[in-house]
Amino acid sequence: ISGRKYLPTFKTQPRLVSDFTVDSEVHTMLGENKVVFVNSTEPADATNNLVTASVADESIATISGGGNAFNIKPLKAGKTTITYKTQDGSNIVKEQTLIVEEAPKLPNDPLEVHVDAGTNSIKVSAM
Repeated sequence: ISGRKYLPTFKTQPRLVSDFTVDSEVHTMLGENKVVFVNSTEPADATNNLVTASVADESIATISGGGNAFNIKPLKAGKTTITYKTQDGSNIVKEQTLIVEEAPKLPNDPLEVHVDAGTNSIKVSAM
């Protein structure tokens, strides 16, 4: 016998996320991608603080990215829900309302556009 003592091995339990925050609503316009961040997770030293995201109606917008930053690509005007879920097994789910608006229309008639040339700037406005 060598005199060595064998100690049992222990596995520590992962530190699960108990909460995270995102904005309550996101507004964007057609043609304007939007980045959404998961602002913070609790506890800060969670073993895995990453979340996944999905859009309820993918005809209105798609979402890509991962971890804690997501890119929203609007496809048509409307309102849908984004669902965020923790990846660590704590199964915390948050929902966020996404509102996609039509982009403002520019006038088709050149007589409806006014250009004011200043010394160091140009101001263009629709009548």
